[in-house]
Formats: sequence, structure tokens, C-alpha cells
Amino acid sequence: MQLKVNYSSIKKFFEIIIIYFCLFPYVSFGLNRMDSQPWALILVSVYILFNLKFEKRNIFILWLVSIFVIICSILYVQNDVHLREFIRAVSNYSIVFFIWLFSIIINRKYNPVKHYIISSWIYISYAIIQLSGLRFLDWMSPNRTSLDRGVTSFAAEPTFFAIILFFISWLIFNGISKINCNNTNKFSTYRIGFSTIVINLFMIIFVAKSATVILLLLVVGISTFILFISKKTLYFLSVFVLSASLFLYLNLKPNFLFKDGLEQTRPIKIAKLMSELDLQTLHRIIYNDESINGRVAQVAIPYIGIIKNYGVPGGYFTFEKISNKIVQPDNFFYSRFGRTHKIQSFIGVFVYELGALGVILLSFMAFSLKREFNWKWREIFILFISLIPSVPLGMGLVPLLFGSKIISKHSN
Repeated sequence: MQLKVNYSSIKKFFEIIIIYFCLFPYVSFGLNRMDSQPWALILVSVYILFNLKFEKRNIFILWLVSIFVIICSILYVQNDVHLREFIRAVSNYSIVFFIWLFSIIINRKYNPVKHYIISSWIYISYAIIQLSGLRFLDWMSPNRTSLDRGVTSFAAEPTFFAIILFFISWLIFNGISKINCNNTNKFSTYRIGFSTIVINLFMIIFVAKSATVILLLLVVGISTFILFISKKTLYFLSVFVLSASLFLYLNLKPNFLFKDGLEQTRPIKIAKLMSELDLQTLHRIIYNDESINGRVAQVAIPYIGIIKNYGVPGGYFTFEKISNKIVQPDNFFYSRFGRTHKIQSFIGVFVYELGALGVILLSFMAFSLKREFNWKWREIFILFISLIPSVPLGMGLVPLLFGSKIISKHSN
């Protein structure tokens, strides 16, 4: 009996370790310079092999189809499969379906919302430390960029930091939504979780200062208001809008957060520029701002690519070639940031690399979320919109979210 208890404790500890590696996708501990860290995939693969079962047959089939199509596309484009290319292509899709399965398993057993809250505060704490000019833990996450604007915390750049906070907030929301608030201790977790979500939103807007994610928040907010008009939705939005308005008012002058004043921060500059344009010329903000031009190009090119490829899978290593063709000095998309070998879009990877079959796979994934994992069509619509801009396929946070709406057998 004692052995059984020990085994159960060790297994739960291992599950928690996997959760944290999913929540910190850019932490390498200085061991490598890879963009996407492999730790979550390695550990979850060991976890699945140790269990010797793939509980959801439909997820297993979706994974097999993805792997088969990407291998065929590599053979079609290159007439050969190199080991390194094969491993990277397979790992990108494996992390989605393996962690999705893992999320199903753990959410059936318990509600990991406390770990989501702790992870948020770890990110928040180091972001605040960075604001004071101390960066003694930057070595834990390699390939940092854009240190001259928003802080990065434990991510590679401000945009990814904001994206991580966005999806952790969604995980917290799904977690606290499953809590029975009649219990005093559980209600305390609910209040802490709600407060953490609000603070995460402030961090996205005023600390990470990612224009891409702020725009995403705006789109998601409008979509949520239209699709989910309820007292709870109005309560969340009202608290956030009132708090944001107060924060804006208090930060009109320079302070320790914004040494040049809030009006000099990038999101406010973009908002002012948008206010100066009418609806007919609003597209010029994409053209006039080089960074936004590059971001939008990265989002749009996969869909332009599938049209140019007539629905045929584009493969793993052809995106750079087509992005170089589309991004030209005389074209609407001209920014050098748009030229990249890596698709910075979860949905875009499926659409471009797998072609029409990728669209079909995404449809099956949506039906699975609806039928088996308690997602509503309205929520799936908002989720897929959120996965269009700057969300890498290898970010374990996303598939962790897929299974987060399952209600555990034992309330947390």
C-alpha cells in the first residue's frame, strides 16, 4: 500500500513538472540556444510511454495524419528527408497532440489552476525586477530581442511574454470557472485567480507593451462581448475597463514605469495614429509602421501561400522562399521582419505546411473540442482567432488549454 502511495505522489510530481515546462516554453536554463525548448515534449513523451496508452483514439489519428502529411510534403519538395528536418517537423506537431492528451489526463484527475496562478506571478515578479534595470536571470531564456521597449520576463521578446500571459490568463479563467465558491478556501482561490487575470492584462498593456497582443485583446474583447453577453462577462469587462481608465489617468506623467510618460509608449503612439486616420485609410497604419507591417505579413503569408500552392501542402522548409517573394520593397508588405523561415502562427502552420488537409485537420480538432472537451462553438471561434497571430506551434500552453475545460472527478 505504501508503494502505491509513493508511486502516485511521484507521478503527480512529474505531471506538475510537465505543466511548468509548458508554462515556461522559452526557459532553457542556459543549456542551448534553440528558439523553442524541447523539455515539455521530451517529458510528456516519457509520460505517455510510461502509461503505455494513448487514451483518445481521435487525437492519436490526428497526430498520425499530421506526421504522414508533413513527411510526404518534405519528400515532395526535397525528394529526401534529412534526420534533423524530420525531427523538427515531427516534434512541432507532436507537442500539440501529446500535450493535448496530457491536459485531458490531468484535468480529469485534478484542477491545476493554482500552478497557473503561481506561474503568472513568477512572470510578473521578474518583469517588475527587469523594470528596475536588473536582468540577472536573462540567461535562462536565450535569443532575447527588443530589449529597448517592453520587458520580456522569461520569454524571448515582449510579444511572446504578452502571449504567454494571455493564454495563462485563459487557463486561470477556465480553472476558476470550475471552482465551487461555496467552499471558503476555494472561493479564496477564485478571488486570487480573478485578481491575477486583471493584473496579467495590465502587464500585457503597460509592461510588455506588445501592440500585437493589445490588438488581439481588443478583438477578443469585442468578440466575447458580442458572443457572450452575460452578467459575468459584463462584470469582467467593466472591472478591466474602469481599472484601465484609472491606470491611464494616473500615468499621464512620467514615472518609474514610463520614464518618458505614458503617451510615449508604443501602444499609445499607435492608438493616436489610428485616431488620426479614417476607416478608408486605416490600412495605412500597417504600411507606415515597419514592425506592424512585418507582423501582419507573417500572419498573412501562410494564407497567401496556400492559394499560390493551390491547396497542396507547402512543406516544412519552403516558407522562407515564398515569404521572400511576397515581401518586397515595392509591395504592400515590405518590412524585413516579414521575411522569416518560421511561421509565427499556430493556425498558419497547419494551413501552409499541410495545405487543404491542414484546414480539414483544424476542423476535426474543433469538432473534438466541442464534442468531448466541453468547449462551446463561440469559445472555439474566439480560440482560433487567438491562434492566428504570433503564436508558435511548439508553444505547449495552447494544447494545455485544449483540455482545460474538462471537469475533474474530484473538485479542487
